[in-house]
Amino acid sequence: MPRDFKFVHLRMHSDCSMVNGLNDIRKIMKRAGGKGLGFPAIAITDTMNFCTLVKLTEDPKGDGAGLKPICSVELNIHDAGENRVFRQCAYAMNDTGRRCLFDLVSRAYLRGYLPGHYFAAVERAMSAASFCRGIGRRPRRE
Repeated sequence: MPRDFKFVHLRMHSDCSMVNGLNDIRKIMKRAGGKGLGFPAIAITDTMNFCTLVKLTEDPKGDGAGLKPICSVELNIHDAGENRVFRQCAYAMNDTGRRCLFDLVSRAYLRGYLPGHYFAAVERAMSAASFCRGIGRRPRRE
């Protein structure tokens, strides 16, 4: 693949996804960055957590040389109108967006999902894409 190729993968799950990922983050970084495919950045959209973001920012020497981490996550969003939970990828656009994502993930982790109105309130600091509807009814946690 040519070095001037500027592809950025915006949806990747790692072994920290706990639900739908088996990829070892060290292998992802080695393949995507530096001497591998030469991607300038990558977004790891693990489900409901930022465990991989820590590993991406620490980057052991030589693994993903120059690979910029994009602060991102896949959230379980509750649609009150349909009483369904769907998955939505969210990406921080700036430092405010990063802080908002950390807050949203913390709130969502406590319930297993995030009420849709929480997500809509911070849309200016974040970007969202690729949702999956119909993953199931809202879990009952009281």
